[in-house]
Amino acid sequence: MILGIIGQSEAAQAAEPRGPATLPEASVQKPTSDGLAAFEYYELHNPAAAAPPGVRIASLAAPPALPVLPGVPAIPPVAFDCSTDVTDAFNSWLTNVANGSIVALVPGGCYRSNGTILFNNKRNITVLGNGATIKASGAPDCPAGTTSNGNGYCVVPKNSAGTCPTGSVLITATGECAWPVNRAQLWFDRGAGLTVRDLTLQGSNFTPDCAQSNPARSCYDSAREADGNLFVRGSDGVLIDKVHFKNAWGDAVQASPGGSWDADGRGAVMARNVTVRNSTVDTVGRMAFSCSGCQNMAVQDSTITNVGYWVVDVEVEAKTWTGDITLERNTYSTVYLGLIAVTPNLAPSTLGPIVVRDNVGTDAPPTCTNAMRIGLPNTPQSPSVTVTGNKLYGGAEGIRVSAAHADVTQNTVDFPRLGCGQYTGVIFDGVPSGSITGNTILNATRLYERRPATATVCGNRTTASGAFDEPVPC
Repeated sequence: MILGIIGQSEAAQAAEPRGPATLPEASVQKPTSDGLAAFEYYELHNPAAAAPPGVRIASLAAPPALPVLPGVPAIPPVAFDCSTDVTDAFNSWLTNVANGSIVALVPGGCYRSNGTILFNNKRNITVLGNGATIKASGAPDCPAGTTSNGNGYCVVPKNSAGTCPTGSVLITATGECAWPVNRAQLWFDRGAGLTVRDLTLQGSNFTPDCAQSNPARSCYDSAREADGNLFVRGSDGVLIDKVHFKNAWGDAVQASPGGSWDADGRGAVMARNVTVRNSTVDTVGRMAFSCSGCQNMAVQDSTITNVGYWVVDVEVEAKTWTGDITLERNTYSTVYLGLIAVTPNLAPSTLGPIVVRDNVGTDAPPTCTNAMRIGLPNTPQSPSVTVTGNKLYGGAEGIRVSAAHADVTQNTVDFPRLGCGQYTGVIFDGVPSGSITGNTILNATRLYERRPATATVCGNRTTASGAFDEPVPC
C-alpha cells in the first residue's frame, strides 16, 4: 500500500509501481490543492483489507483501519476533526504498531485528546505530524479517588488534621486540596529512535502574559504543573523537529528518567540523546524545556515566548542521576526569570557539560534575577561550562556560574535598571579555572565578580562600541 496526496492525476496514479513502498517524506507533508486536510489512498497493497481507490479521508469520520506495513506511513483510524476525544482509540491502535513504523497524521488534522497519547517502549518510530494538532479541550479527567471541582482541578478531602494529604496541593483561593494529574499530549516511555516532525501540541493554559511582575508568576499553577506538552521518560535517541508547543501548564518538553528506582535513583533509565530543533514554544506555566535526569540533551534553532519560569531548567533530582544541556541559536521573549538555571538538588549527582551559545533574548525580564544561573557554590558542579555569543537582558545579574571550569566569552548583557540595586555582568562564584573575555556589559554597576580570583578576566568593554580593554586588555 502506498499513500498519496489528493490532486494527483489518475494517469500519474496508474504509473506508480505496484506493491509496498516507502512514501517520500516530502510528499506526505504537501497540503491539498483545495485546502482540505486529507490523504487519498491511490494504490492498494491489499485490496481486500483496504478502502477502494480514490477514497478521500476527509470525507470519512475517521480513516479506515488498514494493515501497518514496514516503511509505509500508517494513519491512525481515529477522528481528526476534534469532534471527539481520541485518546483511548489512538492508544489502542498504537499497541499494534510495530517497531520501525511511520505514524502519519492527516495533514492539518485536529486530534482531541484530554488524556495522553502514549508510546510505550517503542523503537524506531517516526511521527509525521503533517501540520496536524493534538490538543486538549480542557482539564484532564480526574483519576480514581479524586473528584472534579468544576474549575479544572481534581480534589481530594483534607485529612483528619485539616491539612492536605501528601501529594496534594492546597488551592489558596478555595481552601481545597488539588491532586496534580500527570498529562502530556505525547508521552514517550523508554524506547529508542523516536522522531516527531511538523506537529502542534496544545494544552489548556491560555494565560496572556507569563512575564508580569504583578501578579507574580501569573502563568504558574502548582496544582497543574504536571500538565505538559511532551514527556520523554527514559527514552534514548529522540528527535523533535518543527514541533509547536502551546498552552501547557507545566513544561513544553520534560526529559526525565524512566523505569523504577530506589531512594538514590539507582535503577532509573536516563532520558538520553534528546534533541529539540526548529521548534516553537508559546505559553508554558513552568519551563520551556526541563531535565531532571538526562544525558546529551540539546535545544537548537527554536523560538520561545511567554514562559512562567526559565526557558531551560536542569535540575537533577537523585544522587545517581545526570544532567547536561547544549543550548544553541535560540530566541526567547516574555520570560518571567531568564534563559537557563542549572541546579543540582542532591549530591553527588553529575552535571554537565553545559554549553550555551548564540542565543538571543529580545526583552527584559520583570524580576531582579539572573539572565543565567549555572550551578550553585558548595554543591556538585559541572566540570565544564561554555557561555559564548549570547545577547541577553539581565535583572540584577547577568551570567552567574559555579563550575570547575568556565569560559564566558563574547556575550552582550544589557541591564534595563529595574530598581534592583547592584547590576553585575558576570559572576564567577567558585570557578577556579576559566576566563571572562570579549564580553560587552551595558548599564552595569560592576563588570564582574570573581571568587576565587584565579580565572582570567580581560578584554571586555562596558560600551556598545570601542575597544575591548576592561579591566585590562588581553
